[in-house]
Amino acid sequence: MRYQLNEKILAIGFYHESDEATKMIINSIGYVISTPHLNWKFKIIELEVIEHHKVGDANDTSENPEKKYDGYILTADGVSFRNQYPHASYGQISDTADRVFRVVVEPGKLPQAIEKHKAVHYHLLSEQYEFLKDNIHRDREPVIVEGVARLIKEIDQEIATRFSKKLEWNCPYPDIPEIKHYGLVSI
Repeated sequence: MRYQLNEKILAIGFYHESDEATKMIINSIGYVISTPHLNWKFKIIELEVIEHHKVGDANDTSENPEKKYDGYILTADGVSFRNQYPHASYGQISDTADRVFRVVVEPGKLPQAIEKHKAVHYHLLSEQYEFLKDNIHRDREPVIVEGVARLIKEIDQEIATRFSKKLEWNCPYPDIPEIKHYGLVSI
């Protein structure tokens, strides 16, 4: 299982309040990075895993798909979220959906959910942070670098203030020092 019952997970959702672009369900990190003029904002939430289920593949149209994947129900501030539930979705070379958490939205109520929650599609914080940090060092237009630097600074401040933590580049596997990623550590 990738998550454990009662585990706490920090996730981030990006949104903007600009009239220049449509408010979207999925604001990918690439879109956030490439459109700094939208003055992106974010919400960091602490999810708690409350249920684990074995689920089938979303692309399996058989009558009784094999339930071999992990799906989760989570909660944050009284709001219900799903991760790969009620079925799992994997690309040919991607497991990104394993780190995506979606607000449960009633059918036909998406505009109201976006208005209420701002972000309805969240990603594992450490992964999104790594994408931002990778992009600060790329050969980009100054306005993009400034937008990414602003987001990193604001994320760092919020994590420190709300959770007394910071994201640190480290090796989670002592016997494989080549593998590194951003992990949350107490400050």
